[in-house]
Amino acid sequence: MLNSTPANLTAQTALPASTTAALALLDVEGLIETLSQLVRTPSVYSPADHSANEAAVVAFIVDLLRSWNLQPQIEEIAPGRPNVVVDIVGTRSADGLHPRASVPRLLLMEGHTDVVTPGNLAAWTYPPSLLRSSGDAFTGAVPPT
Repeated sequence: MLNSTPANLTAQTALPASTTAALALLDVEGLIETLSQLVRTPSVYSPADHSANEAAVVAFIVDLLRSWNLQPQIEEIAPGRPNVVVDIVGTRSADGLHPRASVPRLLLMEGHTDVVTPGNLAAWTYPPSLLRSSGDAFTGAVPPT
């Protein structure tokens, strides 16, 4: 399903050794399955329907993060509009060689969990909750043109 396996990625591009080592640990099939589950999880937001919100997809993300022994927090920005926040603390040696001389590292990721209302499902070529792959790209919930 995925053409760029970790081995293919390293063969196509000159990558730092640390990146190559990280890619070797990547569970590609697990990543694809998790992404498929994420795309299938309802997250359409509709102000007119209080049950149409991001709660289910946030619950999925929270469960996933907890399965990785992380401690996510849910912050509700508006009634029925939850956000997920998780701190992952890490360090890296200041010079790349000596682990004792470590400095805190920060990675900030931001995304959104809601998707547009699908409208007329008959107009879609593929179901919006289906993850599709084409080469190295994945799509889900792509509206009809």
